Amino acid sequence: MSTAPERGYLDDVGGFFAAHGMPPVAGRIVGHLLICEPPEQSFEALCKAVGASRGSVSTMTRLLAQLGLVERRPGSGRSLNYRMRDDAWTQLLEDDLRSAARLRAIAIEGLRLQQGRSTKSRQRLTAMREFYAFLELQTAGVLEAWRKRS
Repeated sequence: MSTAPERGYLDDVGGFFAAHGMPPVAGRIVGHLLICEPPEQSFEALCKAVGASRGSVSTMTRLLAQLGLVERRPGSGRSLNYRMRDDAWTQLLEDDLRSAARLRAIAIEGLRLQQGRSTKSRQRLTAMREFYAFLELQTAGVLEAWRKRS
């Protein structure tokens, strides 16, 4: 059973995730996996620690695994254990980089459709393309600098 400060921490992480469009229980799972010992936790331990149903924890651990934050590992018998991925935070930034590239491509396609027109939409699409090109460049630089330091 977690202590009151630990439960407060899980609530804080859950609230952060909720403010960013994710279910709070996903954040509570991440919060628990950040502070737990041992770092690998059974499914049952996760359910108990975050105070959520088996179905909710199952759904959220699948989501967190898809996002590259959590990895599943064989446990005892047929059960699985869960832990934070060592590269969880760089994985999130790499996903952001892929999203920026995709949004830049969407802007380029919109500009192609608006070719020859002098419209406000071209201005919006140009601003979008330029922003995401800038974001890609900056994000790639941050990832490179991070990898060099580690």
